[in-house]
Amino acid sequence: MMAGVLRAGTSFQAYSAGGVEIEVLYLVIDLLLLFAIVAVYAYVRERSGWMGLVGFVLALAGTGSIVGPDGTLGGVDMYVVGATTLSIGLTVLSVGAWRGAALPRAVCALWIGSTVIGVGGYAVQGPGVWLTLAGLAFGVGFLLAGLRMWRDPEAETMERM
Repeated sequence: MMAGVLRAGTSFQAYSAGGVEIEVLYLVIDLLLLFAIVAVYAYVRERSGWMGLVGFVLALAGTGSIVGPDGTLGGVDMYVVGATTLSIGLTVLSVGAWRGAALPRAVCALWIGSTVIGVGGYAVQGPGVWLTLAGLAFGVGFLLAGLRMWRDPEAETMERM
């Protein structure tokens, strides 16, 4: 839940503000997201099928590549690659979770919407209001997923929503 709250809150923060404090904050958020993705997959794994597994692996790899200082590798911005991989992975995981009724549909819709808004916004006009909205949807999705897992720790009791 903390990953979601912090990520949603920083959606309104200009990353270009820079400084050690903001780098540490994003490091903490990325680490919390890494743990949250593991927790979400553990919660939905039996009901999300192969799409859940593929999405989990992509989301984990994407998150792992953005933890720590951002940089380039062979001229490629690794944050953009990692964030895109994370978003696509979370979208695939969401589709599996939606099909298996493993998470509330609002959570899946927020994560899918975050990817569509973020990738589309980046492709059309670059960073701006679209990335703010994508980050907000992404964070709120994690907050709601965490609330669901807290309230109903037994994934088998989920009903189709």
